[in-house]
Amino acid sequence: MAGYKRPRCESESPADAEQSSGSVGAKKSKNANGETGSPKRKRPPRDRAEEQLLNRLDREQYEEVMKLLPNRFELAYREHYAREKFWDQFYSTEGPGTCPERRNQTLNSRVRKIVEERRKSCPWYFWGLEGYTRERFPKKWPHFYKDGDAGDASEDSQLLYPWDELNATTASSPATPKGADKTGLWDLPSSEMEKSIEDVKLQMAEIRTVLDEKEKKANELRKKTVAMVNELQRKTVTDCAKIEAEASEKVDEVRREAAALTNKIQTEADAKFNEIQTDVSKLEEAMKEKQTVLEVQEITPAARKANDSHGNQ
Repeated sequence: MAGYKRPRCESESPADAEQSSGSVGAKKSKNANGETGSPKRKRPPRDRAEEQLLNRLDREQYEEVMKLLPNRFELAYREHYAREKFWDQFYSTEGPGTCPERRNQTLNSRVRKIVEERRKSCPWYFWGLEGYTRERFPKKWPHFYKDGDAGDASEDSQLLYPWDELNATTASSPATPKGADKTGLWDLPSSEMEKSIEDVKLQMAEIRTVLDEKEKKANELRKKTVAMVNELQRKTVTDCAKIEAEASEKVDEVRREAAALTNKIQTEADAKFNEIQTDVSKLEEAMKEKQTVLEVQEITPAARKANDSHGNQ
């Protein structure tokens, strides 16, 4: 087949544009070092460490936007504005001002709770963001596609913040699942789904082990508590009975002492009363005798006077 000359590209030397035979092959572009290779394009994170790095860089971008907004604006307005700018910078394919989040949109209580939880780790999140594919990454993002691996990228293979990831547990508790993709656990690819299923089963087994231990401890604590309460109740009944018996005996003793003292006082009082009554009786007899003598003595002078008067006549 006869050769032909084609126009020389800006990145080619004159020798590169010499005659070619056969089919025409596309010329690879050269990088800054003059080496051929595919153009560098930033790729999404592929593991948890990369995802954490991207999250940190995104936070820096978000905070830079927040710092530019005057404090005189209310916080809700500044946060919504920062989310719009974040969308324009990293998600939008149609230019600025196309953020799908509406201001003051109405969300039910369940969705509001989900949004609040997700904004703790990603403050630029809005309801529905997981349905969009990220287009760009921060300037400091160091990861790029290499030759031949760009075709492996798909929405299913991108982590890009697993929104449904559960909170990390304490060291004493089993780890929680961390394999959710950006559209949700149910949208994982088949290979990742199988691995996720196995991971979830293992995690459930770990949780079941811890749960059994906790239930065992709870049962032991419950039995111990019941035994302690029963023992305390028995001791209380015994102590009360003992105290009541001692109190009853003491009451009887006090009553006996009171009765004896009362009887003694009454006897002494009766003796005194009888003695006084005897004295009163004697005094009354003496009074009567004196009264009789007085009456006789009062009559005698009058009788004598009368006799004397009669004798002189």
